[in-house]
Amino acid sequence: RRSELALMRAVGFSKAMVGTMVLAENTVLLITGLMIGTLTALWAMLPNILARSADVPWISGLGLLAAVLVTGIVSALFAIIEAIRTPILSTLRGE
Repeated sequence: RRSELALMRAVGFSKAMVGTMVLAENTVLLITGLMIGTLTALWAMLPNILARSADVPWISGLGLLAAVLVTGIVSALFAIIEAIRTPILSTLRGE
């Protein structure tokens, strides 16, 4: 994706605009994936949840989801910073 980001910067997007756009895109995909995965897991666990003796670890599950979200956003930030630091001309010449 470096060539796409370099092209956007070459036509006038600032580093901040490109970084914000890519981070927002990654965050939306990450949250959507976490929501779909959580809903399908809850659907699969529904018979156990509805049982009177169910002991579902809600707090640790939410903590795990939060950890995955934070890790995904931080790793996306590092990837964006590295991609934006690459010189535009050398990236476009590689295409």
